[in-house]
Amino acid sequence: MWGRLILAGIMVGFCLQGSVAAPVQSVAGSLAAAFADIDKRLAPHNQGFGLDADPAAPNLLRQEWDLYAQAAADCLNTHPDATGAEVAAAVQGLLPPDKFGAPSINVLARRLDAQSVIVAARQNEVGTAFILGVRDGRYQRVWSIADAPDQPYAIAFKTLGAWSVSGAGPGCGEASMSDGGGACGPLFPADIGLLPIRADGLRRFYLDADHAQMMGATVGAQISVWDWNGRTAKPAAVHLFARMVDGEMGTRVEGDRLRVRTKGEFKTFSACGQCEGRQVDWTLRLTPDGLVEEGETSAVPELDVVDHFLDLLTKKQPTEGVAASQAVTSMRAILNADKETASLDNFGMLDTATVVTIRGRKSLCLMVDELPAIRFFLVGRRIVGVRLMASDEPCDDPRGARSAL
Repeated sequence: MWGRLILAGIMVGFCLQGSVAAPVQSVAGSLAAAFADIDKRLAPHNQGFGLDADPAAPNLLRQEWDLYAQAAADCLNTHPDATGAEVAAAVQGLLPPDKFGAPSINVLARRLDAQSVIVAARQNEVGTAFILGVRDGRYQRVWSIADAPDQPYAIAFKTLGAWSVSGAGPGCGEASMSDGGGACGPLFPADIGLLPIRADGLRRFYLDADHAQMMGATVGAQISVWDWNGRTAKPAAVHLFARMVDGEMGTRVEGDRLRVRTKGEFKTFSACGQCEGRQVDWTLRLTPDGLVEEGETSAVPELDVVDHFLDLLTKKQPTEGVAASQAVTSMRAILNADKETASLDNFGMLDTATVVTIRGRKSLCLMVDELPAIRFFLVGRRIVGVRLMASDEPCDDPRGARSAL
C-alpha cells in the first residue's frame, strides 16, 4: 500500500550513484525541470480531482504521465537491479515534497519478472499505471493503462476508459456510487498486487483503484486483474464496487482466491459514509488457466439474517425458515410497543452490530436509531430467540449472550 512506500523518496540517490553519477544527475535534473514546467501549466486546470474543460489540459496530463515513465526507465537503465521502492523514489523525485514533507507524487512499483516492472503513480486523486520492459537493451514503457480504451479488449471492458486522460475531464461526468463511476474518471491507484503465475507461465497482477471524489469516505472503486506475457498486459476481469476508504479489511489474496471487501446496502437500516456498512466480499478463484468469479458473500452473515428477518416483518411476509415462532412473537411485540415504530420500514442509522459465539450459538447485539437495543440468538442461519437488552448490558458481554431465551 502507499503507506509502505511513503519514505521511498529518501532512496532517490540510489539512481544517482556510481561512475555515471554526473550524466545521470543531468538526466534526472532535466526530467524534473520539464515536469515542474508542465505541472505549473497544468495546475490551473487540475484541482486534484480531475481536469477542467480547457482543451490543453488532457495533453498536459499525458505529458506528466510520460515523464513518470521516463523517470522510472532512467532509474532502471542506470541500475537494472533497482528495487520497486527505488524505482518509486525516482518517480517521486520529479517534484519536491509538499509543505508537510510528504511526497507530492505517490508511487508504487513492483517487479513482475526479471525484466519487467509495473508502476502506479498519482498526484492527489489523479493517477495512472504502466509497465516498463526491456526493448533493444534498454528499459522503456511498453504498456500503459491510459491506452486501454484504444485496445480491442475495450469493447468488453468499457469501464477501463476511466483511466484515460479524457476520462479525467468534466465531459465524462462525476463518478457515481451506484455503478462505481463506469467509464468516468479519474481513478487513482490504491494498490498493486501480484497473483500466482498461470500454468502457461503468464504473470498476473491486480490493480486496485478508487474514483476521485472531493468529499465523503464512501467511494466508488474499480479492481482489474491482468495477464502479462512479457510484451503487453491484457485484462482478465474488471469489477466495480463501493467501499469505505478506511475500512479495516481491504483487497487481499488468500491462497488461490482474490477477495475484495466492498460496502453494500442494508434493507431495513442505513450506514453512515464513514461506516463500513454491509460488509461483503467479492471473490475471484485463481485457477491455473484463468479465473472463476465466485460472486459475493457476506462478511457478517448473522447481520444479513437479522436484516432480512426485519424486512419480512415490516412487509408482513412469511418468516418460516428464517426465524422460530417465539422469535417472531418477541420481535413483533417489540415493534408494536410503539405506534411509530410499528409503521416503519427503515429503522435509521446502524450504530452497533456485534456477534458473540457461545457453545455454538451466536448472539447478535443490534443497535439502530429507531429501535431499542436488541439481542438476537441464532443457530446457523436461523433466529431462535429475540429479547430486549438491559440498559447497562454490553454488546459483547458473554453473559448476555449466554442468557436464557
